Amino acid sequence: MTAPTNHILIDASVARSVSDPARHPTSVACLELVRLLERKDCSTGAAITPALQEEWKRHASRLMVSWLAAMELRGRVRRERDRNVSDLRAAVSAVRDDGIRSALEKDLHLSEAAMLHGLPVASHDNKQRRYLVDLVDSYGTVGRVQWFSPVSDRATEWAPWIEDGCVDPEPFRVGAP
Repeated sequence: MTAPTNHILIDASVARSVSDPARHPTSVACLELVRLLERKDCSTGAAITPALQEEWKRHASRLMVSWLAAMELRGRVRRERDRNVSDLRAAVSAVRDDGIRSALEKDLHLSEAAMLHGLPVASHDNKQRRYLVDLVDSYGTVGRVQWFSPVSDRATEWAPWIEDGCVDPEPFRVGAP
């Protein structure tokens, strides 16, 4: 078994969408991601924080709850602490549009974990990714966050990157030109 060289944060949007058998294109794409992560030869594992685990408790499918437990037993889950990034929070607080600010605050724990622990985010919340892109002008550090969607990004792009341990810091960067 390959020991994970890196880990990814899996948003509750993905954890909610995974089902087997998967019939809807969103479920198919999310299932493809988690099946890849559980492969013995995959160099990437999953990471979770307490805030993300709380989201999973409310939204994850039964399959994903048991998947996480199995991955943990196999040593493929990395647990990280929740920590606030005060300057990121200040930048989000300064966003004038109430709806965008609220959306950014809803998943702020993911952005903070990604920044602090250097972890990519798998989410099919493309609005959140767009809002982070817009935030780069006022808070450039968020541009280093890697955020991909197993649904809207092509698997031919993310699957090899994940298999290799997500070691290349460039793909899926929020601040990429």
